[in-house]
Amino acid sequence: MNTAPTPYFAHPASRLLLAALVVLALMSWSTVTVGRADDRSHTMHVSGTGSVELIPDRALIPMGINARGEAIPELQRETDTRVTELLSVFRELGLPDADMQATDLRIAPRYRYDKSLQQSVPDGFEVSRELRITLRDLSLLGRVMTAATEAGVNNISPPQLSSSIHEEKYREALTLAVSQARERAQVLTGAAAVNLGPVITMAVQGGRPRPEPMAMTMRAVAADEAGGGYQAGEMTITATVHVEFALLP
Repeated sequence: MNTAPTPYFAHPASRLLLAALVVLALMSWSTVTVGRADDRSHTMHVSGTGSVELIPDRALIPMGINARGEAIPELQRETDTRVTELLSVFRELGLPDADMQATDLRIAPRYRYDKSLQQSVPDGFEVSRELRITLRDLSLLGRVMTAATEAGVNNISPPQLSSSIHEEKYREALTLAVSQARERAQVLTGAAAVNLGPVITMAVQGGRPRPEPMAMTMRAVAADEAGGGYQAGEMTITATVHVEFALLP
């Protein structure tokens, strides 16, 4: 007796294969739909920058006192004495203790190159202390620098200028940056005959601005009896934002 062949999709394994193909097709269709809903092809990226000028009203002055020699105890006493005298002078100028930070002693061996031995050999020690002075009255800057020099400070870094209203002005710069980005986007959409939609993403370039070195924002004027005068110049705070807008028909 001849038996009719079983249809292909009637076989149990075939039915499982068919079901799997249907599931895959549905999954593929769902993925495409989600992709269209989140399509970024109809968006526009625009950058904006805002700047605000202000006058700095404070300065951070790093400085250091070093002593070199053979006997560590003597070097320690010498360094401590010079630091104590310097802090006393700063107090007389009106600086509070909270604005004067002196680090602990640092001791490091020194070496020199001996030509006869053709190698480095011990050459005593170096003892150092660092100070960080916060100056809230820039009219005292000349006196502070002179006092530091007379007290034997070996290393003075350029003062880092900042402002007590720095954060407030930075927020103003951010507002200006966003406004410029929107204005630029409106010009572009007007030229392209499309409508500007809502903001999709927005990012700020960089972080909080840092204090600027004195050489960039201050200039020295003629020396006076106080040991040198300084006139604060304007400080520029800049903020940059990157904005992604939606484009509407």
